[in-house]
Amino acid sequence: MNILQNFIFPDYNPLAPADMYFRGNDAGVFLRNESCLQCKKYGQYTFDTYFNGFMLDAWSGRAKIDSLHATLRGKGTFQIQFILERHCDYAQRIILTQQVTLTETGISFPLDSALAWQDGMLYLAITALEEDALFYGGAYWTDTAPRNPVKLGMVITHFNRKNYILPAIARISRHILGNPQWAEKIALIVVDNSQNISAEEAGLAHVIPNKNLGGSGGFTRGLLYLQDAGDFTHCLFMDDDASCEIESILRSYVLLQYVQESRFAIAGALLQENHPSILHEKGAVYRHTLNHGLHRGLDIREKANIIASEIGEMAANFGAWWFFAFSIRDVEVYPYPFFVRGDDILFGISNRFNILTLSGIACWGDDFAIKENPLTRYLGLRSTLVCSMLLGDVSWPHLSLTCLRWFAASALSHNYASTEALLLALDDVCQGPDTFLQDMSAARVREKIAPLAAQEKMTPVRHEDIGAQFVGMHESRWRKLCRLLTLNGLLLPSFLLKDDTVWQRKGFRASFREIFRFKRVYYEYESGHVGYLAHYDRKRFFTLLFRLLGMLLRNAPRYRQLRQEYRTRFPAMTSRAFWQTVYADDDKTQA
Repeated sequence: MNILQNFIFPDYNPLAPADMYFRGNDAGVFLRNESCLQCKKYGQYTFDTYFNGFMLDAWSGRAKIDSLHATLRGKGTFQIQFILERHCDYAQRIILTQQVTLTETGISFPLDSALAWQDGMLYLAITALEEDALFYGGAYWTDTAPRNPVKLGMVITHFNRKNYILPAIARISRHILGNPQWAEKIALIVVDNSQNISAEEAGLAHVIPNKNLGGSGGFTRGLLYLQDAGDFTHCLFMDDDASCEIESILRSYVLLQYVQESRFAIAGALLQENHPSILHEKGAVYRHTLNHGLHRGLDIREKANIIASEIGEMAANFGAWWFFAFSIRDVEVYPYPFFVRGDDILFGISNRFNILTLSGIACWGDDFAIKENPLTRYLGLRSTLVCSMLLGDVSWPHLSLTCLRWFAASALSHNYASTEALLLALDDVCQGPDTFLQDMSAARVREKIAPLAAQEKMTPVRHEDIGAQFVGMHESRWRKLCRLLTLNGLLLPSFLLKDDTVWQRKGFRASFREIFRFKRVYYEYESGHVGYLAHYDRKRFFTLLFRLLGMLLRNAPRYRQLRQEYRTRFPAMTSRAFWQTVYADDDKTQA
């Protein structure tokens, strides 16, 4: 018996809604301490949910199985049904109906007939036929033997976020590393860029003290370790601040055992920690300077949204490193030394991975909009420009429009410090690829950005303390036309501006409609009750705009040469030999 997918109940994230795991008619209660459902008589529950729906698409095509069964555990008598809801036509088909008295050791049911349909969500529905019946869960499993030997190395890069990494080490040690079933199959490697995890804190994880070369250097160091160890077949990159259900790791492991195609990779979805059922993205597509997160904003409590996220028309061409699993033997191109941002894009596309995203394989992380600041703006634009030159035949006018879009998002939001950081990014990219080699730790960059970051630093100030107004309005066509013609009020005379403060949720940019004519904008991260004030400054806006236009005009004649230089140097800067040289001194020191 080879388990493909366990039924799970809310475990890791206490804020995650129950209907990400099961749906019920309130005729019972979930006992968290015992991890089971206590059902009243005739209480009904279904498991057509994000974490417990069984997606046949993956198991009838990319990871082929020849048989399918389910084992259910409980105490009491139930009416059970296994139902298939097809993705192509949303039609429901009853695969099995049976009255059964469940036991704690489990009762199994054949579901082979479901495999004939090849697509859709297979799910369980139960009705308790006696008072206080208990449902403990169970698993879907197959008799089909695994096709691939898998030894998985999980690589987490850590830098000064012990409040995230230590609980993650403890959970993974408890459920996987210390479990005889998995101890020889899965290992955890923590690349400690801050070099502050003690041996006691490491527990069952293998910690590699490392100089801080960001995510690019940290994940590469972990990958090199797995390759040099010799017995690892697959790698899973995970962020230290992206935490997941243990089941997501185990499902990935099993998929890697059964997959039949080459260059197969798994991209885990990212759910928002402050809104646990909302997708940030489920795979992503990068084309022509634009990074498009797939299925962003879907509330996956809704069954229709779960299905929509499985059958989207666009296929991911890269997976972010908060959760990305792949075969080590498929790696031909190593990460580019970006420090952070953009390395996952180049890694995924350059290695031509065939990426699967599957409901139930996901992690939670902070909203990226909340983290946005001058440094992330700098790193984001820098990587976007380099990726554009390396991955496509993007013209200078196209890159210039990209720079102008980024400029407008920051400058029209009155975030002039972030705007200045964008100009620094453009200037550094135009210096050529040696910029990355001469500052792989981004120490110089961080030093340059520090004064700018201070101008947009979040502090514990609430909107009530500064009298920020909330604005929400229907905008007429004439008002919108006025905004556009005056660059959102920057060309208006001063007497037409409001000497007042408007509230905005911290994000990638302001709502231009809402901040129109206000002299001050208060950006707040509501959950943390922190924020900062941004001030309208017409002179600074146009100074920065003219600087940007000047830089774009000066660098236009040498763009083809610059692009060719990046492309010529790319193979050497993403080779195993390059990274071995980078870490040679560290290895000698540790030896």
